[in-house]
Amino acid sequence: MNEMSNTSTFVRLNTTYNLHSYLSYKFCSFHQSHIKCKQL
Repeated sequence: MNEMSNTSTFVRLNTTYNLHSYLSYKFCSFHQSHIKCKQL
């Protein structure tokens, strides 16, 4: 049960991270001169 819970949490964190990366990428494509884009 505990192991299942940890896996679920990991998947959720991973999904959130991927979503954040995707949104950052999209943001960059619209604002290419933005400083954050140069850091990606």
